[in-house]
Amino acid sequence: MEEKNIFAKRKLVLQDILKHIQKDYGKIITISQSQVALSNDVFFIETSAKKLVLKIFNNKNKHLFNIHNHKRLINYFAEKNLTPSCLFFNHKYCVLEYIKGTPLQTNNISIKNFTSIIKEIHSSQLNINQRNFLHTTKSYLKGIPSQHLENKLFKDAVSLSQKLFTIIAKFPKDYTVCHNDLNVNNFIQTQEKLYILDFEYATINDKYFDFASIKTFLNKDDFAIFIKKYDINLDDTKLFAYSRLIEFISSIWCFMMNYQEDAEIYAKAMIEKTKDLN
Repeated sequence: MEEKNIFAKRKLVLQDILKHIQKDYGKIITISQSQVALSNDVFFIETSAKKLVLKIFNNKNKHLFNIHNHKRLINYFAEKNLTPSCLFFNHKYCVLEYIKGTPLQTNNISIKNFTSIIKEIHSSQLNINQRNFLHTTKSYLKGIPSQHLENKLFKDAVSLSQKLFTIIAKFPKDYTVCHNDLNVNNFIQTQEKLYILDFEYATINDKYFDFASIKTFLNKDDFAIFIKKYDINLDDTKLFAYSRLIEFISSIWCFMMNYQEDAEIYAKAMIEKTKDLN
């Protein structure tokens, strides 16, 4: 079994988990680390029976996400064949079906299928955590490592975020179930189908948050087609404000992960575009 990419801090946890996986799915052939995120560490596991995805939750950051929401959303959208099936789930980790594919290829995307997935999320009537995502965003600040607290760009962005929250509060609300972490890596594209991943951050939120996220990776023409197929008339000022919120949250996440250079790029963009917003 290959272990060279596994964090030492996870080895003891992995040993216990792998015993259960071997019991259900046979001998472990390979295990490799896929990514490290604020909410979890992700591993690809190949057994003698099948390939699996293992997500070990980061309990240190459990205030950032809702595990119960995560489980319900996975099961709900897996039944609709929009996300990989969940094979096992508890408060420490989950095991998911492995689907071979690539991250979303924005130069080769079916806007029709993409729009269908987003509308399915926004129209779902799940009774999930009702805490608004703007309140959750403010709680992220508690997780900033101390070495970044005096960073000038960080302090300026936090100060200016209060203005941003005030501006956003003036707009009519369009609350629904939102994914809250839409990016190309949270989709799997196969030859036949597009799947969506990672519902850890999903909450009740204004759908403009998801629209602003989508705007960061679709080109201008495809975004216009997406909005047309979604069948909504966007308020450009509200979308602009939520785009700045995306930059602010991206900066906070990067500071939390100690990716200072990326954090400062997002913070600078947010500051420059928000200061003249009324």
